[in-house]
Amino acid sequence: HQPEPRFNNHRSRVRGIVMGVNQDELVSAYVGIMMLRETGCTLPVEFWSLPGELSPKDPVISLLVEKHNVKLRVVTDERIRGWFIKPYALLYSDFDDVLVLDSDNIAVKNPESLFDSEEYLKYGAIFWPDFWHPGYSLFATFTEHSLAW
Repeated sequence: HQPEPRFNNHRSRVRGIVMGVNQDELVSAYVGIMMLRETGCTLPVEFWSLPGELSPKDPVISLLVEKHNVKLRVVTDERIRGWFIKPYALLYSDFDDVLVLDSDNIAVKNPESLFDSEEYLKYGAIFWPDFWHPGYSLFATFTEHSLAW
């Protein structure tokens, strides 16, 4: 059974962060969350994983859930694998305004202001290429006049 995406028409918008995380990426995700909190970011975070990949009993997970406003979410569609978790998490997240981060992203500045930026308010999205693989990014085909920056 596939859940219906949640659409918010009756309350203020909820902002948050989603990450696709598996056990191998847990240390990186933990560091990423700690750095987010160090910047002053208070946005709630959802960790999305495939069934059985993360255990709520893991001490790192327990700490993140109890002290750092992280919620575990599980993909319910058996067709979803690998990086396809990202669009799935974006669609099924409990957030209206979503920042999708890789589990190895490290914030050096509080990202909350992105949601109030002129670009986000105008276009409803902000994109940037993956720093580690700029030659393989879909953004390499865009021009300086592209809506993705």
